[in-house]
This record gives sequence, C-alpha cells and structure tokens, in this order.
Amino acid sequence: MKNDRILLALVCLLMLLKRFILLPFELNYEEGKEIECILNIMNGQLVYRDFHWQYGPGPIYFIALLFKIFGVVNLYLPRIVVSLVAVATTFYAYKVARFYLSSIWSFWAALLSSSGLVFRENTYGHGFAYLGMIASFYFLLRFFKNRNQPNLLVYSGLFVFLALLSKPVLFGIGAVFAGIFCLVLWAAGQDEKRSVKEPLIRFLIPSLVPGALVYGYLIAQTSAKSMFAKLVPMSSGSYNMGEALHWKALFPPLNIFPLADWIAGLNDYLVEDLRWWMIILTFLGGVLYFLRSFFKERKPFADHLFLTSLLIYALLIECETIVLINRPPTFFINMLPTFILLGLFFIWFKKNVGGRYLVFGAAFLLSVIYFFYPPLNAGYYHWTHDKPLGLKYAKTIRVPEYTYNGYRRIAGYIQENTPADQPILFAGYDSFIHLFSERRNLFSEDFATFVRVTFSPYNRKNDDFGKAFWGPFEKKIIERVQADPPSIIIVPTDYLTPKAKTESAFIKYLLLHWQKKESLNSDVKPGPFDKSNLSMEVFAQKD
Repeated sequence: MKNDRILLALVCLLMLLKRFILLPFELNYEEGKEIECILNIMNGQLVYRDFHWQYGPGPIYFIALLFKIFGVVNLYLPRIVVSLVAVATTFYAYKVARFYLSSIWSFWAALLSSSGLVFRENTYGHGFAYLGMIASFYFLLRFFKNRNQPNLLVYSGLFVFLALLSKPVLFGIGAVFAGIFCLVLWAAGQDEKRSVKEPLIRFLIPSLVPGALVYGYLIAQTSAKSMFAKLVPMSSGSYNMGEALHWKALFPPLNIFPLADWIAGLNDYLVEDLRWWMIILTFLGGVLYFLRSFFKERKPFADHLFLTSLLIYALLIECETIVLINRPPTFFINMLPTFILLGLFFIWFKKNVGGRYLVFGAAFLLSVIYFFYPPLNAGYYHWTHDKPLGLKYAKTIRVPEYTYNGYRRIAGYIQENTPADQPILFAGYDSFIHLFSERRNLFSEDFATFVRVTFSPYNRKNDDFGKAFWGPFEKKIIERVQADPPSIIIVPTDYLTPKAKTESAFIKYLLLHWQKKESLNSDVKPGPFDKSNLSMEVFAQKD
C-alpha cells in the first residue's frame, strides 16, 4: 500500500513537472480558436447559436468563468487548467492500471498513457473528455470489484457527464454506451441472477439527466440540425476525412543514407506509425487472448469481465485513431488501454519466453522516447532560443525567432494600416492573426470558414464534398465580403497555388477586385519548432 502511494504520487509529480516545463512555450492554433470563442461568450454570445464550436460547451464556459473571476484573458490560465486536468487523468490512469498490473507496471502504463503529445496538450477540450472517460472507467471497475458500494456508479455517471460536456458525439455518447455494455456483461456473469436495472439507473441518471438539460437548452436556442452540423464537423465540411485509407508502415524505413533523412524518417515512424501499430496489435492481442481463454479454457464469463471491459474502453478511447487512419499524429492523446495491454504482454513474455532484460529494456526505451525525451528536447530548445512574444493574450509566451518576428510583423502591419473599427479578413485558420492585431474577424462567428474552401490545404487533395458544396460556399463568402468589405484581406502564401487561381471562385474574385499590397515574412525561414506558414499576402480593395 505504501509503495502504491509513493508510485502514484511520483507519476503525478512527473506529469506536473512535464507540464510545468512546457507551460510558457509555443503557440497552438487550437488555443487561438478557443480564446476567440471564449471572448464571444464573454461578450454575451451563446455557443452553437451565435458562433461555431465543434466540441462540447463545458470546457470553454469553464475557462470563460475563470477569466471573469480573475479579470484577465491570456493563454497561461487555460494552460494551468490543462496541466491540472492532465495530472488528474494520470491519477485515475494509475488507479485503472492497478486493476490489471502490479504497482511498478501501473506506474509505467500511467506514465506513458498521456505522454503522446507535447504542445498539443495546451488545448483543453480533449483533456476534459479523456479525464471523464478514464475516471468513469475507474469507478466502474471499483463497482465490479465491490458491488456493495452502488454509489460508485453515481461517481462513474458524473464523470460520463464530464465527457458529454467536452466531446459529446464520440466520447460522451460512447462512454454512456460503454458503461451500459459493461454493466450488462457484469450482470450476465454473476452466479446468482441479478437485475441490471438498478445499477443502470444509478449510472445513467447523473450522466444523462444533466446532459439532457444542457443540450436540450442549447437545441431549443438553435436547432438539432444546426448543432449536429457543428458537433459532427465531417457533415459541415470543417473536417475532411482525407484521401483513401492506407496502412501505416509496420517497420521503420531501412534506407539510412543520407543520415539526416533516415533520422527524420525514423522520428516520423516513432511519432505516428509505431504508436498506431501498438494500438492495433495490443487490441487484437487482447481479443485473441480473450477468445482463447473463453473457448479453450472454458473459464466462467465473470473471469473475463475486467479484460472485456478494458477492450471496450480501448475501442472507445482509440476509436478516432483506429477509424481515421490518416488523422495527424498529434491526436495520439491518451493510450492507457494500449499500455495496460502492452504491460500484460510484457509480463506474459517475461514469464513464458524469458528475456527479462529485453522486456525491461523495451519498457525503458518506450518511456524515454515518449515521456522524457520530447519535453526535455523541446524545453531545452525553447529555453535557449525563445523570447516572450509580447502580444495581447500571449505577452509572456515564449516562441522562437521566426514565430516571434512573424506574428509581430503581421500584427504591427495590420495595426498601422487598418482602422480599429473595421474588420479584417484572414483567409485561413489561425485566430491569432485577429487576436494579436486586435481587429475584428469578418467571420468571427465561424473560425472554420476558410477550412471549407477549395484552396485550403485541408481540402486540396480531396473532392469528397464536390463542387455542389464548394461553389455555393465560396459564393456566400464573396457576397459577405462585398456587403461588408474588410479593410484588408490576408491570405497565406501557400494557399495561392496556380490551381487555386484558376479554380477557386474566391481567389479569382480576390485577384480581380483586390490588389496586392504587401508580402509578409516571405524573406525568412522557420526553425525546427517554429510555425511553418506565417508567410502572408496582403490585399486591399482596388480604387
């Protein structure tokens, strides 16, 4: 017991230290859109009705409340909240792992489970959802172990409500069904016949009743159709599924010359492909072990409840990664079931095959690669290269030279060349352009407006929506610009491709009726941790 408390405290402390190291560094586009939406809330607007938001309302309203309480709006406060949420998630991750692993292996699984990201962790919609799912799973497991404490199901349901408030469509609703499925399996596996009705009521009331009240109110203020389009971005064009699916590489590339290319390829493999295959192979291994035990060894179903529940929550937590095979590597946010299953495999391998040093070496190497190296490497680089940005909402956030000069040049140009009472139009995704320049965004109600255009990199190689979608949408953008002309239009340089100039209705309108005034940041190159697309083309309306 004492060893458990020490390891639990240590893994939480390590997560807190990791977050503390990364707290003052870098900027994430997601943070910009979240600040923009929170400012809308603080100005009296209602989420979904008055502005676009594709996650649950809970986190942004919570941060808006904190901004009101402390009387300040900046990136530091939400990053502190994210850090505390990460520590709480690590706490419950260790507790969940202890149902399957020894204390030292639970420490390892909890350490690695939330270590897939570095600066993406600064955003908070995902973090609250993962905390809700993992804590809910923990209280379910406690109930299965000690069914004389039915109030544990109430706690599990309350954390499901947290997931519903954070990412409702996938993780929130998924957590509801995962809990129901596990409770039905629990009741079916009991020696004495037990009704599942009372446990389900205890689980569902604290999750669905407040969830129905929140979303019922929001639907009444908007419409079910409008909310569905925002919460399922694939339906509205603000998220593109990408090209045809392809299998990720099972092994790293073998071509080692030139050395720099091999190192870059190996790094990409470790960041994305290896983690994807760990998720797939550990899940399949768990399923095969279950089938073997159930059909060959004929053990009672109750003996498989904990493994079955783990596999169900592995599907829930990793469903986006499994289904959206081409999603960016920054979405490997929490891999707790994967590392629990991998820990179980390591234990089996050491017991039945041998190779104790091989197992411990592999476990140690994974810890270095995924937990210790990324924050230390990034932290060292930023401490030695960065300077405070000094712009509104991010005055003390430290960024590298290119990002520092790039944002300051853009913000300075806008402030010097546009009136404060007129909107500007940035034909991209980066809300920081408006926030740092302190100018109103012409499309402030929808930060994803220019994700849904033909010339956006998100859609450049995909025709899923077709001209029937792109044409009318770009036409509406043009009509809005004509009705309420912005003082300037800024377009990322890499958006202005030859294809866009001939096929995009908006770009053709821009080149015909607006004139290029300036190129910003085209004369400098980004470093390894810089934003890569701060090169901008500025247009003003022709006289």
